[in-house]
Amino acid sequence: GQRLNRDKVELLRIGATDHEAQPSMPTNQGQQQPQPTTISGLKVVATATALNLPMDNQPQPPQLDWPKMLGLAYRRMQSLARFPLSAFGRAKAASAYGLQTVTWHMEHGGPPPAPMLAQIERLTARLVDRKQGPEDQGQRLTGVPNGLLIGHPSAGGFGLLPLRQHTQARHAVWAVRFIQGAMESGDLHPWVRTLATYLELTHPAFQPWALTTAKSTGPWIGEENLPEDISRIVGALGYLPPPDDICDPPLTPGDWCWAAALWGNPLLPNNNTGGNGNNTGAPAWKPTTQC
Repeated sequence: GQRLNRDKVELLRIGATDHEAQPSMPTNQGQQQPQPTTISGLKVVATATALNLPMDNQPQPPQLDWPKMLGLAYRRMQSLARFPLSAFGRAKAASAYGLQTVTWHMEHGGPPPAPMLAQIERLTARLVDRKQGPEDQGQRLTGVPNGLLIGHPSAGGFGLLPLRQHTQARHAVWAVRFIQGAMESGDLHPWVRTLATYLELTHPAFQPWALTTAKSTGPWIGEENLPEDISRIVGALGYLPPPDDICDPPLTPGDWCWAAALWGNPLLPNNNTGGNGNNTGAPAWKPTTQC
């Protein structure tokens, strides 16, 4: 088995605790008995950090320390401004190194407040275009508009990462992993089983394949809002065009038609305002006469 360093191991309660499920007897002062600080010699904590992401047992997820995260990104960008790199090199370095911690936390913890997000986009474009770090005070003429810095050089861009769209794409990957993982015949991954169970509790017909027709923002069923981390996965595919057949040769009509996200899909009526997140009226699924 795996050996654990008992001095570094911490226990974090997840779900309803004993005193929440069954209130404990009050003390003489009218207060509840305190919860133990250790269990079998292991420290019990109210908050914990894993992969640099905070966790606790509260209904709302803990807020990330975005000023600290952005401070690290700004220091990295300031260092990149000193290297003799071209605009293409600075764009690639800023995307892969300067924004690495930002994209990680946006993927798993949600975006920072809008003013902070706009600021880091502005400072990143400033680094790529003018070779100026966040601490540089000098004025330099703008050479390339910010919108043209984004995109692969083969498509006419400079290689700068589109921060918002990139994060939405990462969430879409998790949505696809969830849909595909739920269809596996073997044991489901714990996070897939947990998320699928949560969605079924929200609505009995809320199946994983329904995410292919979910709009980008909730609420999706009634007026109930899902937790932030679940909402990011449920609405991720809503930012993309409708699903299309990319098989070669194309799919032929068959039993798979009955598994399409049409019958009994509680999210399909919600796509009257568009399935690509911009309310253009695009259908959730492309019409076909073959099924």
